[in-house]
Amino acid sequence: MSDDRQGQMRQQMTVPTVIGESHGDLGTVLMHEHVAVRSLTMCTAFGKAWYDEEQVFRLAVQRLTEARVDHGITTIVDGTPLDLGRDVDLIRRVAEASGVRIVVSTGFYYSDEAWLGGKDPARLAELLAQECSEGIAGSDVRPGMLKCATNTAGITDLNRVAVTSVARAAVMTGLAVFVHSSHGGVAEGQAEILEGVGVDPARVIIGHSAAVQDLTSLRGFLERGYTLGFDRWRVNLQAVDRLVALFDEGWAGQLMLSNDHCAYLDLGRWPTPEGSLDDGNGYTHLHRLVLPALRSRGIDDAALRTVLHDNPQRLLRPAGA
Repeated sequence: MSDDRQGQMRQQMTVPTVIGESHGDLGTVLMHEHVAVRSLTMCTAFGKAWYDEEQVFRLAVQRLTEARVDHGITTIVDGTPLDLGRDVDLIRRVAEASGVRIVVSTGFYYSDEAWLGGKDPARLAELLAQECSEGIAGSDVRPGMLKCATNTAGITDLNRVAVTSVARAAVMTGLAVFVHSSHGGVAEGQAEILEGVGVDPARVIIGHSAAVQDLTSLRGFLERGYTLGFDRWRVNLQAVDRLVALFDEGWAGQLMLSNDHCAYLDLGRWPTPEGSLDDGNGYTHLHRLVLPALRSRGIDDAALRTVLHDNPQRLLRPAGA
């Protein structure tokens, strides 16, 4: 067996994090969080008037340390794709200082960026796959998750290029895909693209499912093999009822729980400490408010371990590992 092939097999048995390959148990995992979501254009143009990296670093470390010490959270997946200001150097510093392992992502957000015009998804997929095998921007940090996104506008021509490139990269790398969906109808269009290029639904997380009120739609994705990601609890706490129903129906093996928290976020708000840096949620909102609500409704610790431990371990290891 060649050295290259042996190296590929070793990689398949591990999960890449910003502080090194994880060979063992990842512990309690939050599958969709962020350290910082930002406009690189505005950061470059206006510096600290827009984004203070050291302030963001301190807050992220504080909140992740709290999550680890108070609630036993040992790993998070940072779902920031390459076009939302992903900064692996910052993420590595935060992981080292907080003691929480962080898996980073690659892929594209839903913005119809002009540069996507005329691009071949197959060639974009090759670039994404290169990051996954060789590292991001010359570093030794490899993504452990793919990300695509579609907003309420639906699958536009440019969005189709982005989603298709991520789908092709998933087939090439064996990595799971987190799908940012604004509602169930959008997710159906994304699923059509993913399945069309050969992505196994069992390797796909339909994100932000807490916002989908139609249980029939959610069950439909589960029946096809998809995993549903429930998060954004600050605005979706009423989704506990739907989540309990899915637990009771025996779907725990295809559910994920997280917060979708950002220590810094410049989308939809002015980037100030009072706005971007404190959304009242944090990386512990799920454990402080949602898990007690689930337990009060009869969801036991074994079921919660399935969604916070077992399911993430399975999806974070590449297909075939």
